[in-house]
Amino acid sequence: TSWRLIFGARWGLLDAGQKIMDLYEHDSRIRLADYQAAQLELTIREEVEKDVIELQRCRRNMALAEEQIELATENHRLVETSYQNGLVRSLDVLDATATLSRARQALVLETLSCDMATLAIRRALGEDASEL
Repeated sequence: TSWRLIFGARWGLLDAGQKIMDLYEHDSRIRLADYQAAQLELTIREEVEKDVIELQRCRRNMALAEEQIELATENHRLVETSYQNGLVRSLDVLDATATLSRARQALVLETLSCDMATLAIRRALGEDASEL
């Protein structure tokens, strides 16, 4: 007859090392998530600042376009008066009309550009597009 005797041993030293490694890995993941959150915040802040600068530029251009409309309107009025008095040709009136049209078109484009910059800021801040 034969007898068989089996002994089992478990060393706790190896398990502790694995737990320490798991802790280090979790700490690394937390630091990585913190870094990614900080990077995202920085990216959002830069995007908002860029969009605010663009909006300020658009508003300045819009003010210039409004001044151009005022000047073109005055010029058109003066040319129209001169034409009625026979001092200028009809070509000059057409030129003044075209200048006034271009000034109005520039104002419309700058207004659209300002609206787009405002939408970009709202999007960067996370506002819902359906509310806009």
